[in-house]
Amino acid sequence: MKEGRKPEYIGTYNKNLILEILIKTGPKSRAELARISKLTKTAISEIVDELMEKNILLEVGKVETLRGRRPTKLTINPNLKVLAIDLSGLEGRAGIVNAYGRIEEDVYFPIKKEEDLFSLIDPLYEKYRDKVIAISLSVPGIIDKNTGNVILSVGLNWKNFNLKEFLKEKYKSIPISIEKDTNAGLFSELWFGEGKKFNTLFYLLLEKGIGLGIYHKGEMIEGFNSIEGEIGHTIISKGEGERCWCGNIGCLETWASIPKVREKLDKKDSMENILRDFMGKKDNEVLKVAFEYLGISLANAIHLLAPEAVCISGNREMNKEALSLLSDILKEEVNKYLFEYLRNKIYFYSSPLGNDGLLIGAGISGFINYFKGCLK
Repeated sequence: MKEGRKPEYIGTYNKNLILEILIKTGPKSRAELARISKLTKTAISEIVDELMEKNILLEVGKVETLRGRRPTKLTINPNLKVLAIDLSGLEGRAGIVNAYGRIEEDVYFPIKKEEDLFSLIDPLYEKYRDKVIAISLSVPGIIDKNTGNVILSVGLNWKNFNLKEFLKEKYKSIPISIEKDTNAGLFSELWFGEGKKFNTLFYLLLEKGIGLGIYHKGEMIEGFNSIEGEIGHTIISKGEGERCWCGNIGCLETWASIPKVREKLDKKDSMENILRDFMGKKDNEVLKVAFEYLGISLANAIHLLAPEAVCISGNREMNKEALSLLSDILKEEVNKYLFEYLRNKIYFYSSPLGNDGLLIGAGISGFINYFKGCLK
């Protein structure tokens, strides 16, 4: 019998399905869970009883119905928290995330060496020690999430660094997991943003570098040797420009990443103002080149696997207004290079989660991994 057909596998799958429904949609009655999941009421009762026994679910009140019954709502225990960490920005960010993707508190700390992780984690870990069920990290670069090894993260200056084992030395009693930053952001967008509306979605992340998360028909695409979505290493100007950390000359990141663009612009002005001015005048040569190269690279990726939508996200400097402007600019640029059959048919939008997406994605990933461990 195949693994997917074994009763114990099906039971675990159904339990995780119920938890996923509650995370995505909020408190539900047993009847509502049965209707949404298409499981029998008997199966729902058995699952709920087990999850309540494990202190994962709680009953939270009742609602009136047309027939006058008062069914009890079920929710994920609000005392369960994940300490989520986003390492993609110019500073590390840690936050307490609940099971519904809300950030309850966060802190920042610059990560210049491995030990700085403790200065980032400890303030929230000590404060919420009795409620934190997992530590979950969103990490830029090439990672092996199964072993916790960071194969290469240039922004953090890590190479073959087993992040999970390093943290386990101090936080011995708590589950620790890591996820690639573009996939963490894509994950949050699919669960809490507009991404849930699409069967194929690109998630373009502009941080220190440029990365692309890819979702297609129910799966986040992962590549050979843990490499996927490295659009920042598209060769866009052969033999011209800076040498990239990857060893090549002419990579998109060296022309269009936010830090590289910022080096050549007025540092006193905000990105929102700079982009708004560019939308009106189109006379900034630095931005013209950056957006042209971004447009070409993204159009090339779209021609390999056309998405229904492209979600744009970025770092702290890119607030929601700046991301919205950037989305409009990129839509115009990309459409210059697309097949006629695709032109103006792909939906471009800025993430409604703003720069919280990576932290939320890491948090929910932590919950899912924790629940899988509990329900084996």
